[in-house]
Amino acid sequence: MDNSLQDELKKLSRRIDTMQKSVDILNDDRNMLEDILTRLSAVEQALNLNKDHQIEMNKNIKEEIREAGVIAENAVLEVKDSLSEKTIVVSNTNNLFDKIKKKLRR
Repeated sequence: MDNSLQDELKKLSRRIDTMQKSVDILNDDRNMLEDILTRLSAVEQALNLNKDHQIEMNKNIKEEIREAGVIAENAVLEVKDSLSEKTIVVSNTNNLFDKIKKKLRR
């Protein structure tokens, strides 16, 4: 009987060791998961900051484009105003000489 009791104790001891190893593995997995979640949270925060930055940059770019359009429009108007009446815009080459004569007579 003593032998069978020792065998049972050895089996029980092996089972306890196996269970302890399983618990240790589960604990390590939990720690890794917590680390992953922490890092994911940091990544999420960085992505949100990046999104906010992109939105602000898009607004700035749109404003700069609008301002450049106004500047270009003003430049075109200045050029248009600076053209004298002697400038002839030819849309049809027919009667070109007649148009030139009329301008010169004025």
